[in-house]
Amino acid sequence: HGLVAMLGRDGKPAVSYDPPIAYRWPMKVGDSWSSQHKVTLHANGRTVPLTLNYKVEAYDRITVPAGTFDSYLVVSTDSNGEVQRVWIAPADSISVVKRTLDRPATHPQGAGHLEGELLSRKLP
Repeated sequence: HGLVAMLGRDGKPAVSYDPPIAYRWPMKVGDSWSSQHKVTLHANGRTVPLTLNYKVEAYDRITVPAGTFDSYLVVSTDSNGEVQRVWIAPADSISVVKRTLDRPATHPQGAGHLEGELLSRKLP
């Protein structure tokens, strides 16, 4: 399971990744790895390189509005300076329990900060 593309508001690809961006499994605290990707910016047809460096920093219980989950904390830094912290709960099949992202002013999209967490979960 990996990130192939991000869609725009019109439902069409805004950005796509080759190869898809994905975590390495099995995962354990202390693991680290890098991956290289070609990123296509569909608005202008431009393709740019992207390197991601990952580190599994912790395995802890994390509580969000949707509940409490045993989660890995994976920190990634990309070649544009973006730093993302994602808590993943694979035993519960949840790819994002909580996420923070910080971009520096030098990032192609400019400075930014994002926070998100799982609000609810409905099982079939």
